Amino acid sequence: MTAGHPRRWQRLSWGVGIALGSAIVLVGGAELLLRAAGYGRGPARYFDPQIGFRFLPDQTRSMGRRDGTPLGSVAFNELGLRGPVWAADRAPGERRIACLGDSFTFGWGEVHDGETWPALLQERLRRREGPVRWTTMNFGVPGYNLWNSTRMYRRVARPFEPDLVLVGFFANDVAPRDKGPRHTESGPLYWAGRTALAEAFHRLLRRRISYFDNPDDDATVDARRTYRAHQAVILTNPGAEVAAPFWERAMGELGELVTSVRADGGRVVLLGFPQRSQVAHVERSVASGRCSAGEAMAEVNGPQERLAAEAQRLGVVWLDLFDAFCSVGLTAFGDLDSGHPAPVGYSAAAGAIFGHLEELGLLRGS
Repeated sequence: MTAGHPRRWQRLSWGVGIALGSAIVLVGGAELLLRAAGYGRGPARYFDPQIGFRFLPDQTRSMGRRDGTPLGSVAFNELGLRGPVWAADRAPGERRIACLGDSFTFGWGEVHDGETWPALLQERLRRREGPVRWTTMNFGVPGYNLWNSTRMYRRVARPFEPDLVLVGFFANDVAPRDKGPRHTESGPLYWAGRTALAEAFHRLLRRRISYFDNPDDDATVDARRTYRAHQAVILTNPGAEVAAPFWERAMGELGELVTSVRADGGRVVLLGFPQRSQVAHVERSVASGRCSAGEAMAEVNGPQERLAAEAQRLGVVWLDLFDAFCSVGLTAFGDLDSGHPAPVGYSAAAGAIFGHLEELGLLRGS
């Protein structure tokens, strides 16, 4: 009997070895095949526990829709942000504008680096005559809300000592906070995330498998479930009972950001970007002759009214970009990614922002 035990263990060891070897060959072969197919560049972003997900620095990436359709390309600077590198020290006569926000500030869509509204605003400021030289800095990141932007300001933008802070707000900023992919800043998952297998999983399967959703506390999970079920009402009717908690939380985060900027001696300008559905409503109403553009805007400007009231309460400058987008019409939005502006839309926004800052005397630099 005792002589049979070594043989059984030997057979078991051989079986385990063959299984492990086969798994290694299978995984290694899949990795090589996926790399040959173009995967394996590694992740574009990582998790910063103080802010949320951030883009890795010094890289060039292509934006794309969820189905893989390519959009524009992005060059990230040494801070993992879109745009040029900014000097730590100011030049004589230089003033600085920090642009905070989500994908509308970042410039997601069918646009290149020089076609975002912060970049186009910089061009207008460069042509402006006067003793003050303004520098715009784009701190926008797709998917951010005011919680992320407040911490982006405190940890990344603040050392540049901006004189003006332009906060780009889009209605989905009221969504429950989502810091992004967890546990990717170090350790085994950091290296595993740089495999072609991980990239293929993220691009092809991640959104189809709910088991891999980011873990959150029960309250956040419930809030996210409510948001998904009532998103249309929440985004368009801030006064609705189901929408109120989302808007109140977001406005509280806006107040927190304003307090931080004021403590540093800066001024806040709140920018309201319209939804495509709002512009479509105005265009349809005017085309049918049912009412004027102003009347049609008043029918769907609930989010803008809520933001204007909050800006007044906080004592910050408010700029509604609804009219600027309506002046362009639906061509202000992209063809491939209709939820985000096209270059003409970002240009309209930059022109309106520049004109508003000039009209209010905020570009005098005093």
